[in-house]
Amino acid sequence: MKVTNLTPAELSKRWGLPESTLGNWRWEGQGPIFVKLGKRVSYRVRDVEEFEEQQLRRDTTCGSLKADCKKP
Repeated sequence: MKVTNLTPAELSKRWGLPESTLGNWRWEGQGPIFVKLGKRVSYRVRDVEEFEEQQLRRDTTCGSLKADCKKP
């Protein structure tokens, strides 16, 4: 069976972030969307990968790869 969801522990390991950061992001409505069934939280791999794509940047001054960034 192919794993299509990650636990918060697995995602925190993948990104090298504390699990508490993911919890804070969920509370604040940031980070990738997640699935909540009862008390259990998981992240669909496709949503994690989509979120990672949205975080790509050419440099620290541009909002995203798609943004029309003009340096001063």
